[in-house]
Amino acid sequence: KACPLASLHSCNSGLTMKMALSALLVLVASLGASGSRLKLVKNPNVVSDDVVEEPATLDSFGDKAHGKAKAHFELVKKQSIDVDALDSCFCESGSFYHLEKKACVKQGAIGFNCSSFPFEEWPKLCQDGLICKIADDAAPSEAQCVDCNPNDHCQWGEDRQKAFCEKAFELRGQACATVKATIPEVLMRASVTKSVTVSAVGTKTTHAKVTATSTVTAENVSADVTAEAEKKATAKASAKETGYAEATVKNKAKANASAVESAEVAVTKTSKAEADGKVLGVGAHVKEEASAKVARTGVAVESVEAEAEGEGKAGAMSVKEVKDVPGEATAKAKAKASATADSTVTGEATADMMVEFKKTAEKTSTETRSAAASSQGTATAKSCAVPDLGATQGKARSAKEAEYFAAKSMEKAYKAASEAALKKAKENAREAALAQASEQAGKDAVVAATAVASHEASEAARKAAMEGGKAYAEEVARKKAQEKATEVATLAAKEIAKKLAAKKAGKSAGAEAEAKAEKEAKSKAEEAAEEEAAKEAKKLAKDAAQSEATAKATKLAQEDATKKAEEQARTSAAEKAKKSAAKIATENAEKDAAEQAKEMAAQKAAKSAKNKAEEGAKIAAQMSLPGGVMGKEEVPPMKPVLVQDEKRPALRKA
Repeated sequence: KACPLASLHSCNSGLTMKMALSALLVLVASLGASGSRLKLVKNPNVVSDDVVEEPATLDSFGDKAHGKAKAHFELVKKQSIDVDALDSCFCESGSFYHLEKKACVKQGAIGFNCSSFPFEEWPKLCQDGLICKIADDAAPSEAQCVDCNPNDHCQWGEDRQKAFCEKAFELRGQACATVKATIPEVLMRASVTKSVTVSAVGTKTTHAKVTATSTVTAENVSADVTAEAEKKATAKASAKETGYAEATVKNKAKANASAVESAEVAVTKTSKAEADGKVLGVGAHVKEEASAKVARTGVAVESVEAEAEGEGKAGAMSVKEVKDVPGEATAKAKAKASATADSTVTGEATADMMVEFKKTAEKTSTETRSAAASSQGTATAKSCAVPDLGATQGKARSAKEAEYFAAKSMEKAYKAASEAALKKAKENAREAALAQASEQAGKDAVVAATAVASHEASEAARKAAMEGGKAYAEEVARKKAQEKATEVATLAAKEIAKKLAAKKAGKSAGAEAEAKAEKEAKSKAEEAAEEEAAKEAKKLAKDAAQSEATAKATKLAQEDATKKAEEQARTSAAEKAKKSAAKIATENAEKDAAEQAKEMAAQKAAKSAKNKAEEGAKIAAQMSLPGGVMGKEEVPPMKPVLVQDEKRPALRKA
């Protein structure tokens, strides 16, 4: 939270405000008879933190710029001092600020003379319980610290500290200003002496005709010759190779097998029978059913022939050797040979030519020239200043005091930077103007010296060329003829020597090529024979291994097929015998069960008919008794009638 600058004293405790005190600096430069006068003022229209700053001037500084024009200053960059409003008092309890010492000192004890201090400062000068007074009979200069009385209303301790506390303002950092100074024009004059050396060439053309001879020996002239030859060769070779083969064979086989099997079968049969029974003239006819279950065991013997296919796999290895297998090859070869030879030849040549003769002459001239130049000078300087706060450890007693010290530091930094930039700008302007003047004077001196030296050198070169032209032309023609004669002789000598060397080299190359071709053909023939022998041996070994593997596989296939056929025959015979035994047992059981059921049904029917007839006879007897159902009538014999539903006899008259 920021406090307005005008009300910093009323800010709450614990509040810190950082103020960047910066004023817009306006530089005013004026030149008088005694030199430059520079003023630094603050813009009165700039409002910062609700405070309007009044203009303040700086002391004059600067120097004349050779009376040419005014210097120009530009504030390039500035850095202001930061101000923090602290919670603490400027002076601790028990002390006060001494204006002359510019420091906090201990409050005075009884008798401390306080008359030299401003009256408004008296309440702060004495220790707690004391007050600064002038005794009734004392002079004003004898004011001192005395005991408080109730009418003085003195404050003590913390209350007194709060009442008279001046909040401290801490100034941090330094004020820095970077100023650019420009000097419009500085005039400098320079004289320069230059020496120039010039070379000139004089030319004279002269006719010359000279004949010369030259004998040349071409030694160790070499020639390279390449020859080619073709040779044919034969060879024999032996080889032993191992072959491996695998074979898979399928084969069929037949086998017979017999089997004895037994089977037990239980069969149930039902039979019906009718029977008649008669007792005391009463007859009964009955139908009955009976079931019989019979188990029988059957035994059968069966023989079966079966056929099966078997497979056999086998591998075999065989080693075969062949001897004296022929091989043939043809080879071509090249050979290169070198040889040297010597030859001596004499050549003649004539040179007829126009020769240009040149002669160089060199002359030196020294000239002095002066020139003037003016240049602008520019320089930038930076200066920093810190507030002069004495022993207050960078603290001010009020916002206004803090602002004052910050502004004074900025003014001091600006002034120092401006003076340094102006001084450097002048130096730069002088150096630049002097360099320009020296450069122009040097150029002018070089031009003048060059003109004089060029004229003198040209005249000297022309005279020298006229004097030595003829002798030079003859010498040049002689050398040219000598060179041509030597060239012709050299070419001829080399050509002859080269032919001789080529003839020698051809013989050597031919012999070497034949030897190489013969050697290579022999080597190739041996390789061909070895390759063919290995090929034959491999084939023989492979065929033998294949044959052996096939035989082994055939045998294994036959054995496998026989084994499978025997197994199939055994299985089939057992199954067939089991079926036959079951059939026999079933037939016997069915036959015996049918006979037993029939016999049991007949016995059951006869027994049942007898029982029914007896029962009928009893009923008939009862019906024929006096008082019976029929009265006194004689009851004729009853014919039994079978009632199918109830299976009981019904009595009727005959």
